[in-house]
Amino acid sequence: NVRTANLEQAEQRGKRANEKERLRLEQQERERLRLEEVAAKKAKLEYGDGQPISDICFSEASTQTEEFEYLFTKQQSQSPISEDNFRVADSKLSFYTGLPSVEILSTVFRQILPFVTRKTVRLTPFEEFVLTLMKLRLNICHFKILLTGLEFLYLLFQKVSYPG
Repeated sequence: NVRTANLEQAEQRGKRANEKERLRLEQQERERLRLEEVAAKKAKLEYGDGQPISDICFSEASTQTEEFEYLFTKQQSQSPISEDNFRVADSKLSFYTGLPSVEILSTVFRQILPFVTRKTVRLTPFEEFVLTLMKLRLNICHFKILLTGLEFLYLLFQKVSYPG
């Protein structure tokens, strides 16, 4: 009788230990999922849905910079960043600005056009806009982009994820 009672108590302890271990593993899994979700939200806030500019492959960035400089040192009859040049191939647009299509570029441009105060005579507002996107995409620091302009663009498009 004492032996049966001891066996029952041992069985109860085993069940409690198994239940405690099961609850510990469930809690551990919930914590892991919570941490993954926090990391994903943080990454989305920090980088949007696209690739962070700082993670662009160095060889790709240097190629973009070289081609960018070539386009503007060579004499051409038509500007290399005119609307017509970008309407030809979405791959060119995506390479330079990170935007996937001309339609998106045009939509964004139309949204900010009313706020543009034009100061240059050589470039059209569209060309200025594309140059700004190119500079942001390449993270070119030696070109001066006014902070107020960046703040304005940020406030205007803070809920839009920028493609990488």
